[in-house]
Amino acid sequence: MSRYRGAIWAWDVVNEPIEPKDGLQNDYRNSIWFRLLGGEHVELAFALARNVDRTTPLSLNEYGFEYTTAESRRRRQSILALLRRLRERKVPVDCFGMQSHLNCHQVFDRAELAAFLREVVGLGYRLLITELDVNDVQIPGGEVERDQAVAQHVENYLDIVFSVAKPISISTWGLSDRATWLRIYYKRSDGTLLRPLPLDRNLNRKKMWAVLARYLSG
Repeated sequence: MSRYRGAIWAWDVVNEPIEPKDGLQNDYRNSIWFRLLGGEHVELAFALARNVDRTTPLSLNEYGFEYTTAESRRRRQSILALLRRLRERKVPVDCFGMQSHLNCHQVFDRAELAAFLREVVGLGYRLLITELDVNDVQIPGGEVERDQAVAQHVENYLDIVFSVAKPISISTWGLSDRATWLRIYYKRSDGTLLRPLPLDRNLNRKKMWAVLARYLSG
């Protein structure tokens, strides 16, 4: 951090600390940091980061809380509990980073997601969208239909987020479909390649680009 202090506009200090499936204290992930440092590892990380960089916003980054599933609800509860504890203990966390790895075939829990984000903002955290992409592995049709579905899914998501607070940034996890991490783990049954990002494999803008541009300029 001392090397890039002043050149970085926000720090992702703690990434993915929550994993309810691991069955640990406060739903912490069974990470090397938890195993070596215990339940105070998140607080320690932010304290150390603030000592190095006094002014740049510090973020806690998480995923998997957007939808109507029981897993998303549990993750929302666990994340909120952590963010409340950090505020109560005056841990220097400035932002909540929403990874936003979205699944186009799932349904947003608009009311509960908005309520979750309102509570996060009410605790004094700013919002970041940090790793946005949309998995279209289960979306039928050709490229035109799939690109429209992905763009609509992004629009639905951003509409919920912006109805609560304008995030201070929106970042995608890659720009072009040619380099998406999703292709490592997901294969479409029709054999075609995934189209989760704003640019296609030839770096042409897709409908998702236009949606992002509209919200970023709003």
